Amino acid sequence: MGFRRVFDILLHQAAHYPQKNALSLKKGHRQVVFSTHHCLQIVEELSAGLLDLGLKKGERAAIFADTGSPEWNFIDLSLQKIGAIVVPVPAVVSTEDLLFILKDSEAKICFAGSPDLCRRVQAVRASLVHLKYLYALEPVPDMPYWESLRTLPTEQHLRKFNTYKAVLHEDDWATIVYSNVDGMPRGAWLSHKNLIHNVRALIKLYGLNCDQRVAGFTSLGYLPERLLVYAALAVGASVFYGEKGRGNVRWMGEAKPHFIVSSPRIPEEWIEKKQKKAADGTTFRQRKTKWAIAVGAQYPDAGQWTLAYWVKWRMARFLVFRKWRKEWGGSLRGVLVEAGFLPPSRVRLLTAIGIPVFEFYGPSAAAGLVCANAPGNLKFGTAGKPVPETYIEIQAPQESGTGQIRIKGPQVAQRLEPPAGENSTSITPDGWLLTKDRGRITGDGFLEITNHDFMGVRASLGEYVSLQTIEYQLNATPYIAQSLVLGFERPFLSALIVPDMVRLKARCLSEKIWWTSPRYVVLDPQVRALFQAVIDEQNKAYPAAWQIQKFTLLAEGWEEMTTEPTPEWAPSRAGILKKYHKEIDKMYR
Repeated sequence: MGFRRVFDILLHQAAHYPQKNALSLKKGHRQVVFSTHHCLQIVEELSAGLLDLGLKKGERAAIFADTGSPEWNFIDLSLQKIGAIVVPVPAVVSTEDLLFILKDSEAKICFAGSPDLCRRVQAVRASLVHLKYLYALEPVPDMPYWESLRTLPTEQHLRKFNTYKAVLHEDDWATIVYSNVDGMPRGAWLSHKNLIHNVRALIKLYGLNCDQRVAGFTSLGYLPERLLVYAALAVGASVFYGEKGRGNVRWMGEAKPHFIVSSPRIPEEWIEKKQKKAADGTTFRQRKTKWAIAVGAQYPDAGQWTLAYWVKWRMARFLVFRKWRKEWGGSLRGVLVEAGFLPPSRVRLLTAIGIPVFEFYGPSAAAGLVCANAPGNLKFGTAGKPVPETYIEIQAPQESGTGQIRIKGPQVAQRLEPPAGENSTSITPDGWLLTKDRGRITGDGFLEITNHDFMGVRASLGEYVSLQTIEYQLNATPYIAQSLVLGFERPFLSALIVPDMVRLKARCLSEKIWWTSPRYVVLDPQVRALFQAVIDEQNKAYPAAWQIQKFTLLAEGWEEMTTEPTPEWAPSRAGILKKYHKEIDKMYR
């Protein structure tokens, strides 16, 4: 394939697969469409404006946005075109982490995606000596708009573009991706070569081509989402971005995408809504939905189908699943979800519905993709097999075959900063990436993630416990908005739980439980009994070391999420632990 650097991708599309609809954005009731030619024109004009601003090769530029958009792509590709290093900042970061990332990366310019995000950058700007410019991606009063940078390229600009095209190498830095490690952000410096290797792997794994459509469903600050969009642009697949809104699938019927990247929470919440809607319906509807979900959760692996199951599945599809599938556009061939967070039964159910989920694994330090399930090469409950030219080993495996995952391949970063502790993710002199994640390789070569250790602890019984896996499952249950599971250097697991006050109020009123205000309701014995039942049900799915023994209900949550948190950007634990240390200490007395 004729592209070696990220900024070559759009030129490659223009040469081989020019599209009338290369990028599009849903705005209210209309679709804003950009052709390949229009995209190239905007990128050139924006690159010229960035050069006039004084941005140079190797300088850093941050993009702080809560959703993906064509504007995000234009700015990203324009920065890459002149050799600048792109620093995506997840919208879920705390103010403290935002300050750290902008300061650590020495970002010279920042593009902020919404008025609220602009205000957050403005609040810390006085502490950022390197940050010279701040532009808004949406019109914001008294703030320069990104389009004001667009400049008609002159002969001098074009000469500079040709110079950069000649001198920029595939080993030059393309982006710095920060993830939350040990309670603090840490940046993986990735080259064009790191990213392009995984872009080509996605194209090969899923057979992406110019007749397909990809939907931008999460933030482009999430590296796997960015890789899928790059892959789509490379093969001429149309990329659709929807309206803002966490996990909003309403516009999917119009986009009819073939592939998306999703946070694990989005399909979980969608299924939960379906269950709730059925529970409010007739008895027949309740029983029909419950039966169909039970059938879907038993969806078999390839080669293990029986005639009896096939008949039940066809009936479930006719009665329930065919309508559900249409809500996701009806054309999906793959929903890419990070492995280790969705229960296998959920993955089977979604696949049975006609929403095929392919779990993958890839830390930021390996450019977001190391192994993946794919059509014809799928095993539920695993992260799939290594992508081409990638090696995975299990270091110091236990009797069960479980151990620390280490990775080697063209996608592995050569630089991680700032240096972290002795037990953190690191890169050996011979190029092996030592992750904090634990897993095992099955007999048929699939990687099974047993613990994402960036949110894991070793329990008192000696077993590794993935706190984030438990949190994801708690947050997917009714009445829980946020949760934080504790267990590091503790005799048992406990949890801080923030109820979903809207649903809890409705439940209290229906059961004649006195409702006053959140601060008093969380102390009510009947409310505590309701959450104890939720915890008890959750505990049934886990061994003893993974079960929550005590919990505390909180009247208000931690910092509000503006977008769906991705696995490596859960809320900062350090700040929450500090704020609620009295409540935590009380549970362990």
